[in-house]
Amino acid sequence: MNYSQSLNPPASMEIRKKFTQFCANISNAYFHFTPAFINLGRIMDDLPDEELMLKYAAGETRAFEILYTRHRGGLYRYLARQCRNNAIAEELFQDVWMNLIRTRERYTVKAKFTTFVYRMAHNKLIDHYRKQSKGVPASFDDDDCPDLDTIEDQTSETPVEILENEEKLAQLKRMVNLLPDAQREAFLLREESGLKLEDIADITGVNVETAKSRLRYAVSKLKSALLTENLQAEGGGA
Repeated sequence: MNYSQSLNPPASMEIRKKFTQFCANISNAYFHFTPAFINLGRIMDDLPDEELMLKYAAGETRAFEILYTRHRGGLYRYLARQCRNNAIAEELFQDVWMNLIRTRERYTVKAKFTTFVYRMAHNKLIDHYRKQSKGVPASFDDDDCPDLDTIEDQTSETPVEILENEEKLAQLKRMVNLLPDAQREAFLLREESGLKLEDIADITGVNVETAKSRLRYAVSKLKSALLTENLQAEGGGA
């Protein structure tokens, strides 16, 4: 479920300009829409991310276009939700894609592409935090993570499902912003990108138990806050 569809990459992005410049030296004949080229494009559209990245590393620029189209929305929303500043999110977003372009020839398949690209985005976020006067938020410290035994195990509806039923997703967005940064990141990676705990742990550089604890903490806090607010709203309307 993508609960933050209103956050989309800006229509005019510097990354697009730089990518266009990067492709300028390629023969125009490559882009002629012959039947063979169109068929090739359709075949590439069906390839998994990892194969596309390998093709891009080998010089297939069409592969980059497909990857960018697939992941630009989710990646930008992840950064925007974490930064809570669109200008900074745009800058980090561009940095992630330009870093991918610069390092494409060294790419090897060691993990899923989503893990690879979101790890770059996470690292850009941490670098951004380090440049701020407050430094890296305390919630990224493993010792700051709540004990799993003290967190309610979520076996029923998720916060997103609760609000889907009531069509109040704006309420969830507001409460997500109140979560500690590390817990908010885990929640966004799970809900926005559909990543598994193992992938979230790999992206954020922690063990699986820490990733699990952060996610369960986020879900528990959100669920509790949402149910409390809904009960208060019902009581006020009575």
